[in-house]
Amino acid sequence: MSSNRKFALLVHLILNNRNLLKAERLVDGDGTVFEKESILTAQLRRFNVPPFWEPTCPAEFQEKWGGKWKHVHEHLKDLKKGGRADIEKYNFKNRDLSDVATSNKSEGWGSCMDGPLKDALDNVGFSIRDRYLAWVKLYAEKDEQGRVVKGFVPLTQWTGRQDSFLEEVFGDAIKGKDITPPDTAKTWLNGVIQTYLDAATKECKRAIDSLNATQTELEKILGPDFWRSFEVPQNFEVKKARSVFKKMQHWKSQLAWQVTSEEDDEIREEEIDIESPEAPKEIEARWSRLSDQGKKLEYCQMIIGWLVGVIEAKTSKTIEVNLDAGGYDEKIVGYGRVLARSIPRKKIENIPAPSESDFQAFALELADFAEEWVERDDTALRTAISMYENPEVDEALLLYKSDGADIGVGEFRSFDDKKLHEYLGLPEDGLPLAFRRHTADEPGMLADPDGDKPFLNSTPVKISWHQFVFVAAVMLSLTTPKKAALRNILHSGPVNERTIRPVREEWAKVPGICLFDEVGLGKTMCAMATIATLQSLYEIQEKVKAKEMDRSKLPACLRDAASFGNLESGIPNERHLVVVPNSLMDQWAAEITRFFRRNAIHLHIISNTAKHWEAEIAKILATTTVPKINQIVIVAARTIQRMFTANERSIAVMQLDGIPRLKYQQKADTVYAIPYCSTFLDEVQDARTGKALWKAFSAIFDDSLIKVPMTATPLLESPNDLINLALLVRPPSMVDDETSNLRGMSRDLRILKGKSTVRTHQEALLLTYRIASGQWGIVVGNLGNFVGQR
Repeated sequence: MSSNRKFALLVHLILNNRNLLKAERLVDGDGTVFEKESILTAQLRRFNVPPFWEPTCPAEFQEKWGGKWKHVHEHLKDLKKGGRADIEKYNFKNRDLSDVATSNKSEGWGSCMDGPLKDALDNVGFSIRDRYLAWVKLYAEKDEQGRVVKGFVPLTQWTGRQDSFLEEVFGDAIKGKDITPPDTAKTWLNGVIQTYLDAATKECKRAIDSLNATQTELEKILGPDFWRSFEVPQNFEVKKARSVFKKMQHWKSQLAWQVTSEEDDEIREEEIDIESPEAPKEIEARWSRLSDQGKKLEYCQMIIGWLVGVIEAKTSKTIEVNLDAGGYDEKIVGYGRVLARSIPRKKIENIPAPSESDFQAFALELADFAEEWVERDDTALRTAISMYENPEVDEALLLYKSDGADIGVGEFRSFDDKKLHEYLGLPEDGLPLAFRRHTADEPGMLADPDGDKPFLNSTPVKISWHQFVFVAAVMLSLTTPKKAALRNILHSGPVNERTIRPVREEWAKVPGICLFDEVGLGKTMCAMATIATLQSLYEIQEKVKAKEMDRSKLPACLRDAASFGNLESGIPNERHLVVVPNSLMDQWAAEITRFFRRNAIHLHIISNTAKHWEAEIAKILATTTVPKINQIVIVAARTIQRMFTANERSIAVMQLDGIPRLKYQQKADTVYAIPYCSTFLDEVQDARTGKALWKAFSAIFDDSLIKVPMTATPLLESPNDLINLALLVRPPSMVDDETSNLRGMSRDLRILKGKSTVRTHQEALLLTYRIASGQWGIVVGNLGNFVGQR
């Protein structure tokens, strides 16, 4: 039994490493020496484990164990010697220790160190699941569909890093007087990890069997061809559609052990324009290219989208689907909807029309399924009521209306073009020195490498007033000392010469600035103008430092500033990062080529293929002939998400609030290994759900001094969109309590939105008598107006 094995291993560890029980002597800020109990002692106390390794029984264990203590103590001493195999075979029953084994099993003594050990493995990316996924992709024997033929990830995946794992769990205490942890500690570690592997092997098999069984059940409802072609099943009706929800109830929880191929990953990164006439064919082709493992990761979402699309087509009613709004799940649901809309009208007419009660029941069960899928558990609707009664809503609207079209312009409202140019230190023509003066519609039409003079079909380069205002706002924000209310920035290691610069200098605490202009107002130009202006200002700054220029010659945006981004050294000589949707990478590269002088910028483009990343990052780091501030790195948003997800434990430590904090050292094969003077996230609304992509973006902003998320649609579904996007830029005013409150409010609003059409839903009963007496529509209407105007 694993519980007895783990307890025997634990006793072996303690008998041979008593130093692990000693308290640490620490000194606080006042110089007072105090003792802190060791992690092992704390866990033993928490699980109420009797210290049988001690010769005498403590008073608190006398009643149960006092009479047996000497017998137990003498027999357990045998566990001090022997190898792992001997310890794991230790027979408690043969030594008349059955009561010890029984208590161990019921109280979990042998598992007391599971929490710290699993956390340590997670922190370094070596959890059982992490290594299983990596092992399957790299080493496992697989069939043509990518399924593992036999075996499970072996213990050897962990044996090469035993020392670091043990130090992660126990700290320096594990080494005692030696340089490395003792073999007895490694015996404990290997034995416990093997118990995890044994349990995970069974869990993995159960998950795969469960998925296969569920798929078989779904085929009975939807037909055997539905998995391949999404054809309308025979005798299909809404009652059948409702029964699907129960079958899929546990599907998501069983996906943890599904491993996709690199080809699957690339297919899943592809974007399909669902408005295109060719979308149904493209979605069908995409589905056929996925392996069975890849299909299983999307099957639920495709079914949901297809069912909703069919019922919408039959009833001409719209059904709300709150499944990871704006995220990957929503995209796949959309694909399913597209396939349903492409079904010939004749087949739709053959489907029996659902009654109103059937339709409402389907909408209710879909809402319940969506809530379970996204793990939404707070069903209180208090926020809808409190906002309806809150006069501050009207005050917020009045404030917004008073700023009008100039919201965000601030003190630059009175500046004309000339004054803005002077403030930013730009030449008389108002263009940064790195910019061309004349350009063409396509990069291939550029006849002049620098664009100083007009050429055939050229057009003059012009930066608009509002674009200059954005650049000025960035400079003002960075030269005004502010710090975000973030904790535990330097959490993962010492601050020394090996600590990456952004962590050492706490760049994460420098607030960013949102660029939420409408479509067509030139957000791309704002970003390029900011980068080019930073280059010019950096050159002037360095001349002042070298005493080649008097400080009085500095532009106004820097002249009176004591720091830049809280850095006394000023603008850093670091690269710029542009993160864009994959479909816009070529467009951004073309725009940079069109507007920057040929030798003013060095452009790096990161591939979407993982095997190229390490070489590409190495090439960027090796580019030293061009000042770093003159280099721009472009990477696709989903690529940076894949980088982060694959290396999350190496890149960041997740805080209790779900925000990743960058580690003090970084692997050299991701964009997180590079500090950035500025980072621009284009079409950032894709990260508004606060999930995987948001975490990847948040972590890269820890690596960046200037942080600019950009979108024309910051608010698509709920106030939570704005909350998550705002959190990316670390507003100093958004402390933990405020953020938690806002998230709770937004969650309640989403529940209200998802349930408002379901008359029979139990949560409707939680509303106050005011809404029950006919004011439901007023509440929803008022909230809709508020959200729309914001």
